[in-house]
Amino acid sequence: MMNYKAYFYSTCLNLDVASEHAVEMNLDQFCKEIIPNIKDDRDFCGLIDSSDNALQTIYEEEHEKYWVEVPRPDLQGSYGLHMSEDSVINLFKSLTGEDFPLQGFAHFTFSKW
Repeated sequence: MMNYKAYFYSTCLNLDVASEHAVEMNLDQFCKEIIPNIKDDRDFCGLIDSSDNALQTIYEEEHEKYWVEVPRPDLQGSYGLHMSEDSVINLFKSLTGEDFPLQGFAHFTFSKW
């Protein structure tokens, strides 16, 4: 079993699981059932690693893309990147159960809040 906890808000699924109440979920299930249903503006989902760091994505209708980020409250910002749905799913599928890199993944850039 992976060591991530999932949280999400999906309008079309009528599901709302806050990060404070994140649930353990199989990564394959998360990629097949949750991410594809993050389709309405401001729907989001994310995973929390064993060090309480998050990798999260939100659908932005104006860009017709997903914003994927590793929030860094300690830096008052996040490392992130706009991605297509397929790229988001591939990124999440590539996770190995390890903690997320605090500077994000390839091509992520830092943005202040």
